[in-house]
Amino acid sequence: MPSKNHLLALVRQRLEEQRLIEASSLLKDYLREEPNNVEARFLMARIARLAGQPEMALKLLENLLILDRTTPEAILEKAFTLAELGRAAEADSCFEAVLEIDPQNYEAHSMLGRQHASALRLEDAVRHLRAATAIKPDLELLNLLGHLLVELGLRTDAEKTFRTCLQLDPNHTQALLWLGNLFRDQERFDEALVFYQRALASSPGHLEVLYNLACTCLTACAPISDTIDLASLGAEDLSRIVFALSYASELSREKIAEAHRVWAARETRHLAPRRQRACNSTPGRRLRIGFVSADFYQHPVGRYAVMLAGHLRPEEFTVFAYHNGERCDTLTKHLQSIIPNWRRIGQCDDEATSEIIQKDQIDVLVDLSGQTAKNRLLVFARRPAPLQITGFAYPNTTGLSAMDYRVTDVYADPPGFSEHLYAEKLIRLSKIAWPYLPLATAPDLRQPPYLNGQPFTFGCLNNPVKVSNATIQLWSAILKQARTARLLLLSQNDACATRLRKKFIQYGIQPDRLSFVPVGWLTAYFEYHQRVDLMLDPFPYNGAVTTCDALWMGVPVLTLEGDSYVSRQGVSILTNLNLNEFIAATPSLYLEKAVHWARSPKAFVNLRQSLRESLRQSPLTDYAGYAAELSRHIKEIWASLA
Repeated sequence: MPSKNHLLALVRQRLEEQRLIEASSLLKDYLREEPNNVEARFLMARIARLAGQPEMALKLLENLLILDRTTPEAILEKAFTLAELGRAAEADSCFEAVLEIDPQNYEAHSMLGRQHASALRLEDAVRHLRAATAIKPDLELLNLLGHLLVELGLRTDAEKTFRTCLQLDPNHTQALLWLGNLFRDQERFDEALVFYQRALASSPGHLEVLYNLACTCLTACAPISDTIDLASLGAEDLSRIVFALSYASELSREKIAEAHRVWAARETRHLAPRRQRACNSTPGRRLRIGFVSADFYQHPVGRYAVMLAGHLRPEEFTVFAYHNGERCDTLTKHLQSIIPNWRRIGQCDDEATSEIIQKDQIDVLVDLSGQTAKNRLLVFARRPAPLQITGFAYPNTTGLSAMDYRVTDVYADPPGFSEHLYAEKLIRLSKIAWPYLPLATAPDLRQPPYLNGQPFTFGCLNNPVKVSNATIQLWSAILKQARTARLLLLSQNDACATRLRKKFIQYGIQPDRLSFVPVGWLTAYFEYHQRVDLMLDPFPYNGAVTTCDALWMGVPVLTLEGDSYVSRQGVSILTNLNLNEFIAATPSLYLEKAVHWARSPKAFVNLRQSLRESLRQSPLTDYAGYAAELSRHIKEIWASLA
C-alpha cells in the first residue's frame, strides 16, 4: 500500500486528470485512518466542488477552517466555492483574506480582478489585474486589463498592455484589434490600418475587425479596396460589413453610399451581361410580380408582404414569392395561402434562382432584403426580370446598377436631397414608404409609469446595435438634466448590457439610472412598452416598425431629424401622424424637448390614449391606398420601358 504522502500525491494527480471518482475513493481510505488531516479534508472539499456539489464543498471547508484558519489554499477554495454559489461579496472577502496571508497569490488577484470588472468596479479591477499579470503574464487577463484601461481613459497604459499581449502572441486578434482602435481614436489612421490588417490576417473574416477596418478607411478617405483584400472575403461577409456601416454615427451618408458601391463593383465584376427579356406591353395585361426575401415569417418583412400581397389588385398583378429562408410559422403559412405561386430558393444558387425567375416570366422583381442576412442581391445583379425594385427591408442603397428603383417617400428622401446617394432611381410615394401592420396580440393601453408613482422613464426597444456612440452621448446629457428620470433599454445578453452601461458611465451616468430588458417573445416585448413614458429614437439608424409599435402602445416617440433615409424614418412616421412636436431638427432641440417632456409629463396624457386611433386613421394603415399608389408607379414605369 502506498505511503500516506504518496497517497495524497496520487489524489492530486487524479484531480488534475479529472478522475474524481478515483480521487474520492482514495481519499475515503485515507480519512478513515487520518480523519483530521487538513490536506485530505481540503482535497475532499475540492472534489465536491469539481463534482458540481458546491453546497457540500462549502460545508466541508467551513468545518476545515475551524481546525485551521490560516491555510491560504483552503480559504482560496472557499472563495471559489462561494463565487460558484453566486455569493460574490463573501467570495471577495475570502480572496482578500488570502492576500493578507499571501500578498502575491496569483489566483486571488486574478479572481478579484475578474469579479470587480463584472461589478464595474474598474479601478479595483485594474489594481488586482496589474498585480496578477505581474506575477504571471496571462493573455486573457492582459486583454481584460487592456479593455479596462481603455474604459478608464488610460490609453497609454492600455497600449503598453496590448503590446505585452503581442509579445506573448504576435497574432492575438483582440490585442491587434484594440491597438487599431486606440490609434484610430487618436486619428493616427495609418497605424490603425496596420494593426487592423494584422488582426484580419490572424482571424480572416472576423466581422468586428472588418467593420472597424472599413470605417477607418472611410474616415481616413482611404479606398477600401486598397486596404482590405476584397478577394479574400466571401460575399456574405462583405455584405455584412456594408450593412453595419449604416449604424455608424461617425460616417457621412456619402461614405456609406461609397461602401455600397464598392461592394457592388466587387461582387458583380465577374458577371457577364445577361440578354434582356423584352417587355410585354400588351394593354391591360396582368403584370407578374415576384417578392424575394428570407423573412417571410413573423417579422416586419413578413408582415409587409402579407399586407401588400393582400391588397394588390388580382386583375392587375399575379403574385409570386421566392422564399430564401428556412423559418416557417403561422404567418408563413398564411402567406402561402394568399400567394399560391410559392418558390423555395434556399437550396438554389444565384444562377439557378435566376433561371427559375426567368422561367416564371417575372415582369417586376422586388427585393425585400437589401444587405440584410440571407439576401439574394446577386440574383438581382444577374437581372432575371426587366424591372427590378428594392424597398422597405433595408434603409440604404443596394449599390447595384441592376436595381432600377428604390421605394421611398417625400419625407425620408425629399426631392433634390439624396438622389446622389443611390444607385437606384427613386419612387417617391406621397405619404409613407411602407405601411404598418400592427399585431393583433398587442395588449390594451395602460397608464404611463409616472402616474403610478414611478420615476419618469425614457425608453428604447430597438436593436441595441442602433444605440450609437452619438446617441449615448446625447441621451446621457438628457439624463443629467432630467435628474430623476430613468432609461430602459433592450439588451441581447448580459455582455451587451455591460457594454452599454460602460459607455453611459463614460458620460457620467450611474448604472442605477439604467435598466435593461431581454429580447424575448412578442408578448414580453409589448409589455415592456407599459414601463416607458417616452421613447427616444436612436440615430443615425432610426427605429421604423419599432417606432410604430411604440405609438400603437400609446407611447410617444421623440426623433432627431437626420440627413438620410436611415435617419429620417422617424420624420416620415411622425409627420404622417401630425406629431411634429416630437421631431427635433438639431441635437440641442432633441435634448430640450426630452427634458421638457420629462418635467411636464401630464402634457401628453391625453395624447397617449389617442395614438392608437390616430394610427388607425393615418396613411400608415391605409393599405389599399398604399398598394394603389405603389401599383400606379409600377405600371407607369412599366409603360415607359415598352
